[in-house]
Amino acid sequence: MTSPTTKDEIPERAIGVLALLGSFVLIYLGIYQPISNAANHESTDSASSKAAIIAPLVLALGLTYTVFGQHTSRFLGARNRPSVLGWAFYIFFLVLGFVVDWCVQSIVESYGHSG
Repeated sequence: MTSPTTKDEIPERAIGVLALLGSFVLIYLGIYQPISNAANHESTDSASSKAAIIAPLVLALGLTYTVFGQHTSRFLGARNRPSVLGWAFYIFFLVLGFVVDWCVQSIVESYGHSG
């Protein structure tokens, strides 16, 4: 049986959906837009391209919270106190974000723009 949420708590699935929507914005700003601008020989904004660093983490959190709902805390720990698996999850996707950012910068530089 599920535990009822209080009025102050946001349901986990709602957090997941919001994170998914936010991740799509971050993917657009951090990955698609810099590559598209470089391909079209337009100026690139390095500040928005750094959104690529957190995009994988936000996308993974969105998927996890949307799919698992209340049961997410079993894997990642409480919202304010991550478990060991939660910390590994966060660190893995942040490192993946740096790899994605490096790849985006490499592609932008291949078009002749500085990253």
